[in-house]
Amino acid sequence: MEETDYTIGLPTKPPEDMISFLRKQGAFGGEYLVYKSGYTYNPLTDRRERAIEVICTECGQTFYQEHISAKNECSWRDGADIGFISSESQEKIFSGDCTFCPSCGAEVKAVHTSRISRYGSELDKLFPITVDVINGRLTILTWIVKRKLDKNARTYITSEPYEAYILDGKKMIKLCGYHPSMFNRTYTGRWEMRKRCTDTFGKHISSLTYPFDPKILIGTDAENCKLDIYLKSAEYTYPITYLRIWQKHKNAENLVMQGAADILTRKIESNNIGKGIYSSNVTGIDWKKNRPHEMLGLTKSEFKRVVKEKWKPNEIEFYLEAKRFGVGLDDMPKCIAIGFYNTKKLFGVDNNVLKSLEYLKKQEKKYPKNKSEIDTGLLADYWKMAEKVGEDISDNKIKYPQNLVRAHNTVLMRMKFKEKAELREKFAHRYEELSELCYSYNGLTIRPAMNENELINEGKILNHCVASYANSHANGKTAIFFIRHSADDEMPYFTLELDEKNLIVRQNRGKCNCSRTDEVREFEEKWLEHIKKLKGEIISNGRTNDSAERKTA
Repeated sequence: MEETDYTIGLPTKPPEDMISFLRKQGAFGGEYLVYKSGYTYNPLTDRRERAIEVICTECGQTFYQEHISAKNECSWRDGADIGFISSESQEKIFSGDCTFCPSCGAEVKAVHTSRISRYGSELDKLFPITVDVINGRLTILTWIVKRKLDKNARTYITSEPYEAYILDGKKMIKLCGYHPSMFNRTYTGRWEMRKRCTDTFGKHISSLTYPFDPKILIGTDAENCKLDIYLKSAEYTYPITYLRIWQKHKNAENLVMQGAADILTRKIESNNIGKGIYSSNVTGIDWKKNRPHEMLGLTKSEFKRVVKEKWKPNEIEFYLEAKRFGVGLDDMPKCIAIGFYNTKKLFGVDNNVLKSLEYLKKQEKKYPKNKSEIDTGLLADYWKMAEKVGEDISDNKIKYPQNLVRAHNTVLMRMKFKEKAELREKFAHRYEELSELCYSYNGLTIRPAMNENELINEGKILNHCVASYANSHANGKTAIFFIRHSADDEMPYFTLELDEKNLIVRQNRGKCNCSRTDEVREFEEKWLEHIKKLKGEIISNGRTNDSAERKTA
């Protein structure tokens, strides 16, 4: 099958009036004073004296100014080591400074010739587009238009083919007017096809769309794409990505026609597509629907309000979630003021978000010193802790205390006390479980930890982190034992962690996490022999008893 040559008929030059069109859009603004070292004749001394030769790109006049060195000046600009003194204002001017031309009075920017490339330096770079129908297909041509400045203070404009996108049925064909390389691009002045169509054009400034008659689309595959309306919908758009989306979801034009094109553009951006990555998948839009309000999950009245006020996609997404918790359209400014992230902290834990937001505002006014602490996170945290200590937060007096910060701190203390009490009970139960493993041999003794304070004290004296094992020990995830000298069983010596299931010592550390001594190693081995024998007898006795019970039965 012969491949279609899409380069046929494509222009390699933009429309003749493209530059004048761009100028009308405010492009190519700004003029320059190009300066360099030179000499001028002084009739008073009858000698050539050093001066700065200056040329204005606005009026084209050449004049001379007094030379100054930039080496000792704080205002040295752009790396140029010389400047000049303006004959009009007497101010010192260096490369990069803005001033006025002494000849024509135009506002200009000073540039030393050393800062200008020998090939011409770019002043402006624009990417206008032209929309046309070529060979019966919608074609979007993008151009790269540059304004350059040379060392002779001449400004000139160049234009090259940049990218072309052709809509052919369900396909999008991409052509380029450049060869990419690692560091730059080489412009060829002709169109070449690419195997893959990736949207490397991305964001487009809508004002840089060369005017076209939408009637040219009649009879093409893109007749109803409403590209002309989409391109005028916002300050910037993603025309190529929009067309790819429209190819897959024809109802995208419904959003455009009903004033929601800007929402679609923002969704394209928030989904991180249209930035060098081709994708027609935009989340947050139900493409199975045809009515714009249903596509966004809104009612008709909500949709009108959203379009009129130009909501952002994240605001729509927040509202769809928030209205399930009593938040209405008129309440959105309050939520925006507090912040979506903070407001969401109340979702699922509060059935009246707005009342809670009003309560927090009153708390901030009533207790200005605590303003930095008062937020939705503090309130939600207070509710969770209050429930854990047995408070009934369905009672408004408890749910909305007179002083939130004080109530939060009080319930926090109660919470910690309750947790400590539970931890003490677990430690006591754990000690009872492990006390049968107590053992003494050759002047050393070992026993399990009795409470959290013992672990803390052990860690402080031996300078290690055993205190962090408190919860793990109390909950049976590990077992912590203390090795002491029998003559002074209150003074920490070594701390041992036991794997109860396999009866293996995980670690045994002394002061500053030092390794066990020979004495402690021997003691540990004897203790392990003892507890393995003990555990074996317990298992054996358990089996004997079970057997006797079965025989009796």
